[in-house]
Amino acid sequence: MRSLRITCQGWRIGPPEIPILAVACNPRDLFGEVMATVENSNVDAGSTFERFTPGDVRLLIETYPLAWLEGMDRGRGAMLPLIGVFDTNDILVELIGHFPRSHDLHDALTHNGAAVARFCGPQGYVSPSNAGRRDWAPTWNFCFVEAVLAVEVSDAFTDTALDTLVDHMEADRTSPWRKEELGERLPRMRERIVGFRARVESIRGRFKLGQDETVADLQHIMNSLANDDLAFWMRRMNRNRLPGADA
Repeated sequence: MRSLRITCQGWRIGPPEIPILAVACNPRDLFGEVMATVENSNVDAGSTFERFTPGDVRLLIETYPLAWLEGMDRGRGAMLPLIGVFDTNDILVELIGHFPRSHDLHDALTHNGAAVARFCGPQGYVSPSNAGRRDWAPTWNFCFVEAVLAVEVSDAFTDTALDTLVDHMEADRTSPWRKEELGERLPRMRERIVGFRARVESIRGRFKLGQDETVADLQHIMNSLANDDLAFWMRRMNRNRLPGADA
């Protein structure tokens, strides 16, 4: 999979062997909205699918918080809901979560906190019938964000991790649930899990959502898709060239 590494005057994060979109001196530089020096010669500076904003990353992670978290040292992994912490520029700086103490990932990340988290947004097959053209090749649209992390596991983070997750997932409920409602079961259940905080060291992503299609084909595809979430993200990632698109 192609990726784009960007640098400018300032600082860069992440080990050099990891292909990333690297942070620079301005949040716009991070996501390719300002021209920078391309270190990967096989990728154009304007590589369409790797061009996204901090707001795109934030919306994807907040909407699709279930991620694959994998330790880099021992290759242990698990599907876990992770909640992002963002700075005032919407840049992801931290992920908060928890896992069972009995899971292999607990031992792996306690031994070595280097990890990667992968978030997947909506995805789906796009048929020539969606484009309304028989001379159009089928494709698959998708979007993902991958964050390289430094994880710290500590029981001191457990209550915060639980409250952060519940608050996020219950936010739209008329009567949000709270963990204290478990009563006497809560202490026993809490003993089996442990919280963690993960500092984001680098981030990359790929949003393949019709940016290479003509406006006419794109609109035909979005109007014919049964997957409303995929159509929403196609509209969002083409907002600069679609009339009236404000996603």
